Amino acid sequence: MLFDPQFFFYSLDKMFNVWNYLFFIALAFGLVFLFSSRSRFISFLIKDERQKLLMLSLCLYFPLALFLALAADSHSWYMAPVIPFAGIVTFWFIRHFWHRSKFVKYAFGGILAFTLGRQVALFSDTNPKPSFIVENASTFQNARTIYVDGEIELDVLAYLYFFEKDMQFDMVPCPLEQGSVIVQGKFSEAARLCNGIKLIADDGKYRLYK
Repeated sequence: MLFDPQFFFYSLDKMFNVWNYLFFIALAFGLVFLFSSRSRFISFLIKDERQKLLMLSLCLYFPLALFLALAADSHSWYMAPVIPFAGIVTFWFIRHFWHRSKFVKYAFGGILAFTLGRQVALFSDTNPKPSFIVENASTFQNARTIYVDGEIELDVLAYLYFFEKDMQFDMVPCPLEQGSVIVQGKFSEAARLCNGIKLIADDGKYRLYK
């Protein structure tokens, strides 16, 4: 994805979930504190030995976030190194008001329960195994080497790895070794394969040769 000025906010929302709102509130609180009482802010953040982790997080977070957010190409994993520092800033904000208001405790408990519930729901709502894997499981289980030719979707590829066989990519040996199979993606052409192999499965997206 090309540079997008909303990439920073989109990434935090995707990876930090509902906690990203608390993170932005914490940043706003810090900015207000900085401009309203600069000397106290400096004393609190720099001179207080107990705030070293917060200071380190801010010093590492902002340059890294700015650099990654302004990259020419934007990918979802670019902001992953920033998440721990954002978590530290958010936790400090919660801890700062923990004993000052009961509302903070209730809000923290509610958000935590919502986040955990959402993750449980996501993990329990898993997609079934691809039919190509299920129908040919015994063949993959008995194979010595699995040759992968062409484009394979990640979920199918992951299940192929689960068979714990030797995997070879974008190379089709001629002749095919005894006990080996070839998984061919939907954008590959059968003409690329050598003679003497047999088509044993074709679901319209993938072909399996032996």
